[in-house]
Amino acid sequence: MQIISQEDFHTAHSKIKKYINKTPLFKSEFYSKKLNANIYLKCESLQLTNSFKLRGSLNKLLPNNDNNENIKELYNGVITASGGNHGLGVCKGCQILNVPCHVFLNEKVPENKIEAIKQLNGIVHLRDEETNNEPFPSFQESNEAAISYGKKHNLLYVHPFDDIEIIKGQGTVGIEILEQFNEVNHNNEEIDAVVCSIGGGGLISGVSSYIKAVNPKIKVFGVETFGADSMSQSIEKGELITLPAITSIAEGLGAKRVADITFEIVKENVVKPIINVTDRDTVIECLNVLEFEKLLVEPTGGCSLAALEQIVDKLKLEKKEEKLNIVVILSGGNVALNKLLQYQKELCQ
Repeated sequence: MQIISQEDFHTAHSKIKKYINKTPLFKSEFYSKKLNANIYLKCESLQLTNSFKLRGSLNKLLPNNDNNENIKELYNGVITASGGNHGLGVCKGCQILNVPCHVFLNEKVPENKIEAIKQLNGIVHLRDEETNNEPFPSFQESNEAAISYGKKHNLLYVHPFDDIEIIKGQGTVGIEILEQFNEVNHNNEEIDAVVCSIGGGGLISGVSSYIKAVNPKIKVFGVETFGADSMSQSIEKGELITLPAITSIAEGLGAKRVADITFEIVKENVVKPIINVTDRDTVIECLNVLEFEKLLVEPTGGCSLAALEQIVDKLKLEKKEEKLNIVVILSGGNVALNKLLQYQKELCQ
């Protein structure tokens, strides 16, 4: 397993921090009362482009010396494939660098994310133009087409999670969690656990690597939805597996197969088993956090809230007398309200 040092993460944070929001971390009175624990929310849903993905994209694209001639001199632009949020992050990075960005999107990507990418001047590819002109059924197919197109047109390819520089950038969320928790917790307590959803595993790989390096006692819990659970199935089988299809509404978790590097890091750092939750429970928590904390959160973040009761029960077996401190990463907020209400009608009634 490739080791990423604390210094690597701090270098990434120094490089990107002037371009990103230091998103809020605050104690949720609603969830704290509901679960009889101290529940803190790290609101990456309020990041620029409304997702943590900007962090990794910037760390990949921005050179260390703040001179962006590298990409312009070597490539005709940038290319990626995405479930939506990564594409937004890469487009924002390319906007900062003033280079063109091509984004290959599969048929499950919602319209609001497609339009947001176009607003950032992303060049959107929705069909396999070089073979059958059919929509891409999943991230895997769109990614293969993006790699092929990028090679033909001399474009720098940026993978959403199978890249060490992306993982370093996502890990900067962990730096902020530890800093901000110390600012909002006045009792010199420590974090017991951090909860993070898993798609391809880039965010949880970065966050867990940093946090476990600083304080190995902090537990990191990973969460997936049933139907988008390639990591948990891979961990259970001890090898990478490929899902036949993504059947969950959490399209942002839609990697049918994770990467070797994220698999190895999660296997090392994350509490087993990974927790799986239903789409129904995910939607309920998306609506709860909207109603009680006034935060619009997409299912990729809602699933982590849906797993909280299981996590609290598990931790209370170990710390029976003490009140738990748990940080939940709300990874993104790119969901249309009418889509959330549609999910509520379909799944919760």
